[in-house]
Amino acid sequence: MADEYEQIINQIGNFGPFQRLIFILINLGDLQTAWSMLLPVFINAKPHWTCIEQPVQYNVTNTVNITQKTNVSDNSCSTDCNIVYAPDFTSIQSEWSLICDHKFIGTLTTTLQMLGVLFGALILSQLSDLFGRKKVWYGAIAVNAVFSIATAFSTSWQMFSVFRFIVGFCLGGLLNINYLYPMEFIGPKWRPLCGNIGLWQIGVASLSLFAYFIRDWRILTLATSIPPLFMLLTWWVIPESPRWLAMRKRYKESEEILTQMALRNNRSIPEFRNMRNFVEEEDRKRGMSKKFTYFDLFRTPKMTMYTLILMYAWFVCSAVFYGLSLNIKNLAGDRYINNMIGGLVDIPAVLLVIYTANAPWCGRKRTLFSGMLLAGITLIGVLFLKLAEKSLTEVAFGQATVALAMTGKFGIAVSWSASYLIAAEIFPTLMSM
Repeated sequence: MADEYEQIINQIGNFGPFQRLIFILINLGDLQTAWSMLLPVFINAKPHWTCIEQPVQYNVTNTVNITQKTNVSDNSCSTDCNIVYAPDFTSIQSEWSLICDHKFIGTLTTTLQMLGVLFGALILSQLSDLFGRKKVWYGAIAVNAVFSIATAFSTSWQMFSVFRFIVGFCLGGLLNINYLYPMEFIGPKWRPLCGNIGLWQIGVASLSLFAYFIRDWRILTLATSIPPLFMLLTWWVIPESPRWLAMRKRYKESEEILTQMALRNNRSIPEFRNMRNFVEEEDRKRGMSKKFTYFDLFRTPKMTMYTLILMYAWFVCSAVFYGLSLNIKNLAGDRYINNMIGGLVDIPAVLLVIYTANAPWCGRKRTLFSGMLLAGITLIGVLFLKLAEKSLTEVAFGQATVALAMTGKFGIAVSWSASYLIAAEIFPTLMSM
């Protein structure tokens, strides 16, 4: 199917006006994923508080009262005081007093969100293979937006956690489908470029602006959750993947979309007979009436080796990338600026991958491992920096930590972009669908 489909795409235009429109519209979904994924950086931020101890009166005699002086201390966890939070912003920690003995709850809510991402990536990606990219993609956008809005009306941290798990579940599917869906409209010549360019970085940077001007966590949640609902209006513009339709033998629908693409790109309508014949012949050869599942990734020893290596690479990339992104709020300096830098630093990373992944002297594999090496060295450097903290000023230590963390994030962004390319190319066409 691969060669025949690519020949048709070459005839109707690798990246014509129609594909560019589809690519831009689908990539608008990156804004939603970036806002939803990294929203905890701000709505789960640790507030500054003051502990005001209650004055105590002692009745020494029947006529004399002695009042103890009121004590005020910052970020104290005394049980005999009133907690007063700083008014510069609100978060779920200030909403439900998730501090001191309850401070683990803030981290727990983010962990549950990321657990949802794991299940969503596994389940929704498989559903998009079974029922089509379009239905699952739009369904995930709608459910994500609805439960993100519901999050703003949570009345307890337990309710908040359940909603964030569902949001994470949708994000897990969107992250994968956002990448694969537009690639199935685009010719192979443009896929390395389009596969590395998206609006995730813009989404992260713009989230900092939202959070800077909107300091109430409930309003901030609504401000980043309602706009994605307008994506549903593009249902009548973005068609189903013609590649997916062809592999499911829904030839008429696939050919109608490919014909529309040709007309919009001012190209002649290609002959579709070869594509049909190839799919039918492959089915007869392999007896492939079944649908592919994740188990097929371990069908042969060689495929198993590739799968395990890429699984480990993705585990490392996701753990480091999101570990840094979600903990930017704990770095020294201004969290709004740090988050914006953390998003913008990904732009030169993906541009570097576009160059090095196609360079004869480098390639995909060297790009992947070079990025991991850079991330590993700089993040280990943070540990050594911690050992030398006493010999540095607080400002110098904070600046050095931020610099190393951002360099590490740059390196891991390089690796992750390269791993996407490798995964898309190394597996058989049917499995990558």
